[in-house]
Amino acid sequence: MKILAVDTATQHCSVSVCLDLALLAEATLFRRQTHSKHLLEMIHQTVSMSGVKLSEIDVFAITRGPGSFTGLRIGLSCVKGLAYALNKPVVSVSTLEILATQAVVTGSNNHLLICPLLDARKKEVYFAGFEYRNNKLVKATSEMVLPPEKLAIHMDGPCFFIGDGAILYKDILSNTFKNAAFFAPQQQNYIRAHTVALIAFERFTIGDTDDLSSLVPQYLRKSDAERKFSHISTFCQW
Repeated sequence: MKILAVDTATQHCSVSVCLDLALLAEATLFRRQTHSKHLLEMIHQTVSMSGVKLSEIDVFAITRGPGSFTGLRIGLSCVKGLAYALNKPVVSVSTLEILATQAVVTGSNNHLLICPLLDARKKEVYFAGFEYRNNKLVKATSEMVLPPEKLAIHMDGPCFFIGDGAILYKDILSNTFKNAAFFAPQQQNYIRAHTVALIAFERFTIGDTDDLSSLVPQYLRKSDAERKFSHISTFCQW
């Protein structure tokens, strides 16, 4: 099975092509400009490097959020367009599950509660807790958005923090959790498209794919535009 995986949920943009679980090619780019300026070219180059034709892709994988509102829309729109054009299935994956999976791959911190954190701006993080039980990653909390200093309300015991939110708020987390705070190495904190493909492969083999017509980003909170519109609508009712 040939899988094309894409992540645009953060300032890092990642694309990979895999044959089952084997990585054929991967490209990751960090730029502050919108991913719409380079995503299609990255896909073209990665597919070319893999030696696979785009028409030979069997399934597309994409991050659905939480993450950057604009980035998620760009990635989903691009992948959905390719999937529609080629009549191929899509598997969407949570960004927090991807980071938790990257933490598990190392094997050195599987006894800890895994805490992926993504910067949500406004001094908040996107978060979900995971545990590794019987060789399986299990979600211990729901996905949520909250200030990093309030994470202790939802966590009990030593925690392994991973993600760009863990980097940004390391001092706050260290002060809050003291000796119970452990942090991923720098290179683990960014979403890899290869990990997206690994999860998608497992989902696809059991028939767990997404309905393209209803597949939308998962933001966890309203965008600024939605909040302003909601405020204006409420005001107009008066």
